[in-house]
Amino acid sequence: MFNSFSRRRIVKVAVGFVAGIACVVETQAIVQAQFRGPIPFGIPNGTYTIQSLGTIPGANYLDGRTANGTVGLAPGFAGGFTGARWSIVSRGSYYTIRSCGTIPGADYLDGRTANGTVGLAPTYTGGFTGARWSIFSRGTYYTIQSLGTIPGANYLDGRTGNGTVGLAPTYTGGFTGARWSINRTSESCPGGPG
Repeated sequence: MFNSFSRRRIVKVAVGFVAGIACVVETQAIVQAQFRGPIPFGIPNGTYTIQSLGTIPGANYLDGRTANGTVGLAPGFAGGFTGARWSIVSRGSYYTIRSCGTIPGADYLDGRTANGTVGLAPTYTGGFTGARWSIFSRGTYYTIQSLGTIPGANYLDGRTGNGTVGLAPTYTGGFTGARWSINRTSESCPGGPG
């Protein structure tokens, strides 16, 4: 049997519990608004393959071609496709993504938001603001967004139909190539984490 004192205590506990849930929901909403999307997934520093989930059949592994500074899609990451492995390093508020290609040359993934292209840069500092990235977990896939300071398309987009890579204005609608699978590999990048 509950007396009136017990009922008042139960009501106070219930009200406090509901208020606590509301506080957690509000805090999550504030964090999501700050990042303008889902909360970023914490990717540990390491070596990864990055695979486009584009729905058109074709090559789909992100491939940094360090010999000439270009980026495209490769059919795999084994054999001669050394540029299809990437060192992902957290720099606090952004990530850098560096190709593990074995031929010397520029190796930082660079999203050129001014014209929607992607290439490799020699560094991620100085004027190479497009070589800084946000990586978001969207549940079953990731989006990779260039933080280049010039307005323009900024979602990394793997175009599996023709093996090219560029930037898309969004990852929704027909831009299925702007959705990625990121998988850790046991190999390390030459020169260590970048």
